Amino acid sequence: MKRWTLVLAAAALVCGLPVQGQEEEGETGAAEAWVYSTYLVCDIARQEEVDEVVDSVLAPLWDAAVTGGEISAWGWLEHHTGGPWRRALYTVGGDRDALMATLDRLNGTAWEDEAAAPFGEICNSHSDYLWKMGASSEQSAAEAPGAAGLSVYLECDMTEEAFADVLVETFFAPVFNAHVGEDGLTSWSWLQHEVGGEYRRLLAMRAGDNGALLSAWDAILAELEASHGGALRNFSRICGSHADYLWATHR
Repeated sequence: MKRWTLVLAAAALVCGLPVQGQEEEGETGAAEAWVYSTYLVCDIARQEEVDEVVDSVLAPLWDAAVTGGEISAWGWLEHHTGGPWRRALYTVGGDRDALMATLDRLNGTAWEDEAAAPFGEICNSHSDYLWKMGASSEQSAAEAPGAAGLSVYLECDMTEEAFADVLVETFFAPVFNAHVGEDGLTSWSWLQHEVGGEYRRLLAMRAGDNGALLSAWDAILAELEASHGGALRNFSRICGSHADYLWATHR
């Protein structure tokens, strides 16, 4: 089992999501956000054809939903390094039920278009996840999200995962926030599993390029080990296995 205090020898990482700050505040005063992500296994020889379908068919629909206020953001990610997922589509909204209803409408319209037919042929397997946003950098959806993304998908003990959230919010968040800025991360997010597969938590980071992203990640891990070693070891005990992906932002 790989530990969260990973060595970046097999570095493969993903998307920091620009969602905080534009939705209505809940009872705690924090803006609520939900992220629906579809991770796709595609024919590598034809995956660029799917990018063209996204640009011509999906993008106008999803962009219109952002303009109309139905969703707050969306993105299309390309595999750089990692496991079998070759593409990822994520959609962000401030209300879970409204987000799901909007996605039902968007998907119903998109797949009626004959131009979308190659999508299912080329990417014929997928995994869906609904995430709830936890701690994150306070980046507006209007800001540039960063071209390179690192995602750490974590398997966690369900009986203790809420404690892992507390560790992230209390000890890790200040360290991550200190690395958001020029020449560092553009954003980071901690997402909590609502519906989906085996991964219970997702740590997502973005930066302007892979070099800045991996340098920031190295520095963050070193600082956490030096300053919050006990919290890090507790976290690793709870979330003791992970998969990493490095993504490039297509949209």
